Amino acid sequence: MNRFHVYVKQSEGESINNLTIVDLIPEGRENAISREMLLAKCIELDICYNDRAMRQLIEREKKEFVILAREGGGYYRPTHDDMLDLNRYIRQETHRAISVFRNIKRAKALYEDFRRGIM
Repeated sequence: MNRFHVYVKQSEGESINNLTIVDLIPEGRENAISREMLLAKCIELDICYNDRAMRQLIEREKKEFVILAREGGGYYRPTHDDMLDLNRYIRQETHRAISVFRNIKRAKALYEDFRRGIM
């Protein structure tokens, strides 16, 4: 049986209903929580009720927290020991952003051609 170490923020007077999905995502690659396990915990704690909603919550939390997905499954928040993963993530997302902007540039040029009646 696999063991998972889950980081759960503790503060005085905080009820379980105040937890967010980021509170369930552990720190450190070695403690990554599988998507299935995270969804089960989210459902148990009334944070969300299906996989799609969970992924949307994770994307929203990525605006304030760095959340990585480990190859082979599992979410985690990187620590100092995970600098290689973090660097890989930065490179990957940078390349993705560049590609998206290139596609937008081409789409804008085509739009302008259509607007001007060139095509």
